[in-house]
Amino acid sequence: MKKKQTNALLLFAIVLFASLSVQSQEYKIAASLSGGYVANGIGGMVSIDYKTNTYDFLKVAIVANATELAFRNIEVPVDIYALQLGYFFGVLRSHKRTVALAIGVGGTVGNERINKGEAFLENENLLTIDPDKIIYGLYVGIDADVFVAQSVAITVDANETYHLNSDLGDFIPYVGLGLKFIIK
Repeated sequence: MKKKQTNALLLFAIVLFASLSVQSQEYKIAASLSGGYVANGIGGMVSIDYKTNTYDFLKVAIVANATELAFRNIEVPVDIYALQLGYFFGVLRSHKRTVALAIGVGGTVGNERINKGEAFLENENLLTIDPDKIIYGLYVGIDADVFVAQSVAITVDANETYHLNSDLGDFIPYVGLGLKFIIK
């Protein structure tokens, strides 16, 4: 246990030291890939950022979530595939521009598949909700970057999405860790 804590602390120190000694470049376009946690499952996000000025950017992302919903003592799979478009405002940046934090808002549209799109559950009960539908909604997000090289950053994405027409009707949180690559 102590060895794991020491290794985690060492990794954190290396990333922090690297981020303090590297000066990030100004960029116009970046691409990121992250994977992480959604309620009762896993998720992933691929995104492109387009800077509109020194601090703010448009973000286009493809999001995929695989979760499970408890329904009458059965774990029912729920998959969501969505396109997100948002605008993020830079709220914090280190003096050497190695650490950046932005918050954003946007819209989302996608597909919600419950029970793999099948109307009948494994116990032959009929779902009373649409098992395969187009959904849309809103999200708020946080994008945090720690640059480890001029064109590479470790990124943390955190979103809270609400689909206005989802039969499930819940907020869907996503927290992911990944890499951001400066393209231009």
